[in-house]
Amino acid sequence: MKSSDLAIRRQQAGRGVGNALLRHIVAEAKRQTGITQLVLTVTQTNVPARTLYENFGFRSFGVEPHAIRVGETYFDKNHMILAQP
Repeated sequence: MKSSDLAIRRQQAGRGVGNALLRHIVAEAKRQTGITQLVLTVTQTNVPARTLYENFGFRSFGVEPHAIRVGETYFDKNHMILAQP
């Protein structure tokens, strides 16, 4: 199973939308046979998202410097894993 570009609109931030989506994704992964880990990347400066993932048990396994560019600004991506969801 692969998901990409999961994002919450700014006006929905802080309302539990991300928490509900992630709870559903993790629960669905637990129901699926053969899924042994979930892996994601998050922009390093997105502290609320990183905190949410850590609260679900995701742990960082590396940071990719200058992984994306928005305009003239580069951002690092934090690679995170949840083993045995």
